Amino acid sequence: MASNANKDQQNNFFDKLRPLLGLQERQKNTLPPKARFSIWYFLIAILLFTYLQQYFLSAKVETIPYSQFKHYITEGTI
Repeated sequence: MASNANKDQQNNFFDKLRPLLGLQERQKNTLPPKARFSIWYFLIAILLFTYLQQYFLSAKVETIPYSQFKHYITEGTI
């Protein structure tokens, strides 16, 4: 009996969660739903923006040996 109650609670939780994630099944003979904001679009956009910002806008760092660094110091280029 307790396992049935637990399954019912899980089903209720998932039933409440589905509309928030945009995972509702469409009933037959109904109009398609209007376009809605989905959290997945937001997450993908944030990840894409972060990746592009890191790739294109970050400073390029070149690692050089310490001897070359000392050479640049003596030349006065740094």
